Amino acid sequence: MESPSPGTIVFPCPSCGTNLQFGADQSGQTGPCAYCGQSVTVPSIPAAVPAPMTITRGHEAEAGGLTAGRFVGIIVTVLGAIFWGIGASMLSSTGYTLKLFVAGPALCFWGLSLLVFPGKPLPFRDLNTLPANERKRWATEAPALHKAAWVVAGLVGLVLSIRMLG
Repeated sequence: MESPSPGTIVFPCPSCGTNLQFGADQSGQTGPCAYCGQSVTVPSIPAAVPAPMTITRGHEAEAGGLTAGRFVGIIVTVLGAIFWGIGASMLSSTGYTLKLFVAGPALCFWGLSLLVFPGKPLPFRDLNTLPANERKRWATEAPALHKAAWVVAGLVGLVLSIRMLG
């Protein structure tokens, strides 16, 4: 079927589903479907076409850029990866590691969970303008699902840390 010309109304027949085309001047009229014979009413043309939907990604749209939770996630993931690397390197070369470096996998997984589940959408750029007692709202007011994901990710990292030692 060709694309309809301006002023053409295209709609499916409610009975057979076949696309029907009518001129805008036939809006509101009733008649038989040319394919199944059932009675159809030509719909009216909407007065205004709605603006196209804008699709935005995650909490950045609500918060206006990088969120505090995602910023913390980036920092914790990088630190966790560094600790994990140092700890694994020490274990392979000397057979032991400092307890601090065993936390690497747990930090890494927790940081990654923060990137996926960033908590309450609080713009990172606005943190300096908030009073000190309100800067933790991204975590304290986070949805329960986000907090649960943080705990699970930390526990997975902890299990990996324990396996790294044994």
